[in-house]
Amino acid sequence: MTENLEQNIRRISDARLWQFRTAASKSLVEYTRDRLSRQLAVSGASPEAIEGAKHLFDPNAVDTWLCAALRDYKRPNLLLHDPQRLLRLLSNSQRPVQLIIAGKAHPAEPSRGGPDQEWTRFIRQPEARPHVIFLSDYDMHLTGHLVQGVDVWINTPRRPWEACGTSGMKALVNGGINLSELDGWWAEAYTPEVGWALGMARNMATIRPGTLPRRKPCTTCSNGR
Repeated sequence: MTENLEQNIRRISDARLWQFRTAASKSLVEYTRDRLSRQLAVSGASPEAIEGAKHLFDPNAVDTWLCAALRDYKRPNLLLHDPQRLLRLLSNSQRPVQLIIAGKAHPAEPSRGGPDQEWTRFIRQPEARPHVIFLSDYDMHLTGHLVQGVDVWINTPRRPWEACGTSGMKALVNGGINLSELDGWWAEAYTPEVGWALGMARNMATIRPGTLPRRKPCTTCSNGR
């Protein structure tokens, strides 16, 4: 059965595979617009802001995604280290990038003016607003759209605290590429053909069979994330 499946997959043309990718990207943009507009409506945003959310993002631009949970060890604000450089990348007219941030703070880590508020301040800048969307919750339905539609999956945990990172795996099999810290599954599966590694020079020497640190059981794998 596995051999037949592989043969059937190999018969699919590159053009047909690209159709799948573009359809998934379009679906993600449409879902993101709808979810953001509903989020704004619940928060009491103006009718203009709600209507504007329905027209954000271009299905033909590169979609990237950052952060499954707004927890300190995930370092969701790493991209904000140089906000002006990030703005230049997002607004490049030749290679525009669209950034989707989704997450919710862990109950054991109250906001304290944390990552969600820092990203909110960044997004409120007129130059950033067309290129970044912050979705204030993270559930299985949202995850399904993200792993199917994003072009680049960003994961920036602090080693060795990543339990698994299965969402990045799902993005990969759906045609996305990873930009991730060498932790969790990415520490063992990383290859330049399918993405980029963060912290390579510092960490690669420690990544040998049997030398990876023992990790806590993954509590997100069982719920489909």
